[in-house]
Amino acid sequence: MLKSSRIQKNRMHVSVSRDGKPAETVGIGDSGASTLATLVKKMGLNEQTFFSKVNGKLVHPATVLNDGDRVEFVGIIYGG
Repeated sequence: MLKSSRIQKNRMHVSVSRDGKPAETVGIGDSGASTLATLVKKMGLNEQTFFSKVNGKLVHPATVLNDGDRVEFVGIIYGG
């Protein structure tokens, strides 16, 4: 049981929502090792179709994520 607790303790989780839909919790890896770009790649998203907010602030893909962060992806609307 000790080994399991240690693994979960080192695993980071963030809350992710897209276009105002309810958030889901996503595991993103070991503490201090993940960026927003890593999360985008893991989720299979195209970074050119949305902008990103972490804890309510617009951020760059190189932003380092912390355990418990709230990530929001907001789709870019095209048209003319």
